[in-house]
Amino acid sequence: MDKDKMRRGFYAIAGAYLLYTAWQLFQGLDEMEANQTIMALFAVAFAAAGAALIGFCVWSMRKEDSQESHAENSPEAGSEAEEVSSPEAGAEPEEVSGLEDETGAVDASRLEDGAEPADASDQE
Repeated sequence: MDKDKMRRGFYAIAGAYLLYTAWQLFQGLDEMEANQTIMALFAVAFAAAGAALIGFCVWSMRKEDSQESHAENSPEAGSEAEEVSSPEAGAEPEEVSGLEDETGAVDASRLEDGAEPADASDQE
């Protein structure tokens, strides 16, 4: 079980406990003579926090399920994105590829029509 699923389970349990605590506070309001307003505010706050935690868990599970089903429906989309390489990944610019001498430095005499050699940092 991965950490996200464990975290969601913990949040769901905490949310259920807060809802239970809010219910107990609401039931005990009739028996209290003092501080009923404060206890009612705490009960509302606990109920809101518990509902928010459970709602977050449901939302994140639905989001994960929709991402998994989307990935299952289009497995080629993920593999195509991984195969594309960026020019920053170590590939040399097209103008200077194959123009190096034995030391790896770009031979400026082989450049065509004013093409600029790559920086020294790119040649390493």
